[in-house]
Amino acid sequence: MQKNVSLQDLVDEIDKPRVRTSDTWRVVVAGEFESGKSTVINALLRRPILPSNPALVARPKIKISHAITPQIHAEDTMGRDFNPPSMNDLIENKHLSHCTLKIPLGNLQGIEIVEVPFHPEGGISGRDLEMIADADMIIWVTIASQAWRLSEKAIIEQLPYNVRDKSILAISRADKLKTGADLDKIETRLQTDANSFFSEIVFMQASTEKLNRAISETRAWEETGGAALASIAHELVVMPMKAAKKAAE
Repeated sequence: MQKNVSLQDLVDEIDKPRVRTSDTWRVVVAGEFESGKSTVINALLRRPILPSNPALVARPKIKISHAITPQIHAEDTMGRDFNPPSMNDLIENKHLSHCTLKIPLGNLQGIEIVEVPFHPEGGISGRDLEMIADADMIIWVTIASQAWRLSEKAIIEQLPYNVRDKSILAISRADKLKTGADLDKIETRLQTDANSFFSEIVFMQASTEKLNRAISETRAWEETGGAALASIAHELVVMPMKAAKKAAE
């Protein structure tokens, strides 16, 4: 009889020391439905790569990795290949299961960025949960106006501690808060309620206008929060990855 594997079994297994079989380490961007994951990824990459479509219920899992020449490849739910001319065309397709986007990643070369979709009703598949638990770093996205709900905590507190040590809580749409006092109030609460689950907390102010300016303006990129995310990812993932590779040579 096949044994049912619980999430705790998975956590215990993942807590064991692991060795990557390739040069690619995984950064998972996750968060509840319409939390602003795509915008956070755009800020991290310093360019509006992923379109945002709040009206779209079904969204494929998106993997982003490095390549000199940009490429887009996807598969639908029937396993058929789909090669859209742009990401906008891809996101509009309701029958895709996953998409691979390859673009120049600069200092983040060697990282695979994965956006994990959540169902509008809050559901997440066991396979996606496994991918989150197996990440080398997690960027968990929560909306500033209702940051860090109990449903989010219930997911994060199940993850292994070695993942929490390399996790970031990204507070999306912080620029939508009415006053600086509102932001200070949320930051104070999160330092108490969420600090034990994340190594860093980053407030994002990545409006479309600011993301467009961030392409050429370093100050605008810093203001989006993307520069902070890129710096943390480089320190927590890229640098250890390079050190491990050098030690193995």
